[in-house]
Amino acid sequence: MSIANAGRGPYRAIFSRPVHAVGGDFYTGWYIDLQTTQVIHLEKGMAVTPIKQHGSGKVVCRTANRLLLIPEHEIEEIGWN
Repeated sequence: MSIANAGRGPYRAIFSRPVHAVGGDFYTGWYIDLQTTQVIHLEKGMAVTPIKQHGSGKVVCRTANRLLLIPEHEIEEIGWN
């Protein structure tokens, strides 16, 4: 399938989602990894996919290889894919 046709057919759901990233005041942040139940160090600007609200202003997000608990005010929508 060519890139020109990527918005049609079974790939439409993949290419019609907003892109989110971790934002905030500092270059890095500490977040809870839900799989290992440890706090990990993550660079700001990392692409994330919000999955669901967790409560108390936090959102469960997926990165490339982790599930993290991130404060809602630090997740920024940076555009559409």
